[in-house]
Amino acid sequence: MKIEKLISRPGFKAVSFDVFDTLIQRAVWAPADIFAFLQPKVSRLTGHRLRDFARLRPQAEALVSQKARAAGLGDPKLADIYEFFQEQGILGPEESGRVMAAELALEKKFLHPRPAGLELFERAKAAGKRVFLISDMYLDREVLAGILNGLGLNGYERLYVSCEDGGAKRDGRLFEIFLNREHLAASELLHIGDHADGDVKAPRSLGIHTFHLPKSAHLAARNPRFARFLRDRWRSESLFDRAACGLIAARMFSAPGQAADRRKSLSAGRAYDLGYLVLGSFAAGFAVWLAQRARADGVNRLFFLSRDGELLKKAFDLVAPAICPGIESRYLYAARRVANLASITGRADIIQVLHTALDRAGGRLEAFLLEKFDLRLSEIAPEIFARHALSPGYRVRPRAIGSLGPFFLELAPQILEKARRMREAYSAYLEQEGFCRAGPKTAVVDIGFACSLQEGLAKISGNRALGGYYVATYSEAERMALAGQAVAAFAGNFLNRKKSAACEPEDFFVFLEILSLNGQPSLNDFVLDAQGRGQAVFREGRPGDAAPRVMPEIHRGAIDFVKDLVFYFGDFWPAGPVSAEAALGLCLELFRRPGPGDAAVFEGVIFENSYNLEEARYVVPPGRNPALKKNAAWRPPGARARGNGPGPLVLAMESFLVRALAPYAKAAKYGRSRERFFAEARSAWLRQWGRFTGLEI
Repeated sequence: MKIEKLISRPGFKAVSFDVFDTLIQRAVWAPADIFAFLQPKVSRLTGHRLRDFARLRPQAEALVSQKARAAGLGDPKLADIYEFFQEQGILGPEESGRVMAAELALEKKFLHPRPAGLELFERAKAAGKRVFLISDMYLDREVLAGILNGLGLNGYERLYVSCEDGGAKRDGRLFEIFLNREHLAASELLHIGDHADGDVKAPRSLGIHTFHLPKSAHLAARNPRFARFLRDRWRSESLFDRAACGLIAARMFSAPGQAADRRKSLSAGRAYDLGYLVLGSFAAGFAVWLAQRARADGVNRLFFLSRDGELLKKAFDLVAPAICPGIESRYLYAARRVANLASITGRADIIQVLHTALDRAGGRLEAFLLEKFDLRLSEIAPEIFARHALSPGYRVRPRAIGSLGPFFLELAPQILEKARRMREAYSAYLEQEGFCRAGPKTAVVDIGFACSLQEGLAKISGNRALGGYYVATYSEAERMALAGQAVAAFAGNFLNRKKSAACEPEDFFVFLEILSLNGQPSLNDFVLDAQGRGQAVFREGRPGDAAPRVMPEIHRGAIDFVKDLVFYFGDFWPAGPVSAEAALGLCLELFRRPGPGDAAVFEGVIFENSYNLEEARYVVPPGRNPALKKNAAWRPPGARARGNGPGPLVLAMESFLVRALAPYAKAAKYGRSRERFFAEARSAWLRQWGRFTGLEI
């Protein structure tokens, strides 16, 4: 029977609720995480004498609880635990009081209502039931009631607490005490809670009807997609990992229905949820790393480059006050088309721009002229094409770029004039934004990957000491370091394009760039207005593009995650570094194994990279057009194969061997998903076989 009907059943005169992890929950993965977050403060309060509080505090609670049970008492109070510290000579009386107060303050800060439990609580009150709260807890009744009242939970008759009422839920004694005092029969009570023993098994043994509402963390851990992210992190000593796991579980897995929705798709088909659950930890992790690194490098001003820089700046502005309050952040319009052209001052620069990134398939010479040098066919004499045996429709390919040098050098006067005009307008804009006066302790911030914008901006502004902070850079960016310009990357510096730090193809970082774009049209040009001010000119939006609708909603979710992280944990970020692997973990999971709902979020979103002469492509095409799907910007590794994959005979032999030799569970997994079977295999030989037979894993 559904819980709503159970609550309304006339036979139940009263409904009792567990408190922790049912009505209220902590913004951490496990209750003991509080002690890890409290550790630095305890160290300071004790003159750095007590450095292992995170280990000792749970041990002390267990020992004191064991002693209380042996004496036939209820659970100990918080004061009893700290009295034990004094008895053992671990803390003095004054230290004990200060540390206990710090723990209580942090407990209050981390607690917030659990939406799923709160809904049932309000439903029970609306149904006219007598409502009680019952908790196995070391906080006394007055303190706990104050916490609940501060969180808006009131209107219940009485609160029973194991440390004051002489029994515990887990052995049934607290329920017996409660039933006797309230003159209720066991059959007249419905109890709702998260703990399998204390809230289900024990009360059922007394004849009490129960409803099990698993804690958010357990619902999250049972999710096969989120579990892969958790596997290496829920025991992590990283405060960031613990905080991220706790927040995601609390916000995205509060109700069993929410958890069920996410079994096939992490986002459950909602753009906001995708932002909070997937993109938020990346944005927060990068922002914390950036703040720590910029502070260490002595940087005093950061310029976030459009369009992906908007999300990164918003995240940075949220975390910076706790880490590097003196660093100024600005948003700067920048695009390779503008910066590279504006940086041309001679023939050597023309050749350098000629060799900038180009799509593997190449593009028409007409488009190449327009994108790289802002030259239109009407501006070029036909005889120049004829002298070099070229035509506007000539296919420019990456390997043949060098042969076009003489043609473009003949166009040098026109290119240099175009560059002068662009430089004049763009320099005016940079001056307006204070970029040219920023000084040596300045850096740009971008997704990456070859650092050409940093190079162009340094040349235009004359600031050769301009630094750059990125998510990742490719090996082409080593030229910047050789030229004396600082380059730092969160996920890895100077990576091979085919293999990132996370052993993913370069497609993953392209996907990350797609996730970070703000949905606005890309920058195309700069012109001077009547007052001599630089004005940005943007490309026209593409009809039917869903990006202006979808991307802001994704980013709203991501920024809300960062806000929650800062609210609960902002004081702790200076304590340690953030792992790029952890911050990017859920983005990688989404990239590798998107569910149907995840893909649906991006349906109709267009990704364009015109400067590389790439055709505008749908991230996920609408409808079922095979041609559009083949050319999609996002094709997860599991959905692609090299060549045609294994033939029917090889596949039949492989299937026979797996079913004959593998354990039943593994063989069943192979039957459900061949790609997952090989991708998640522990054996390197099995993973290699998967790659050999066409799977990109």
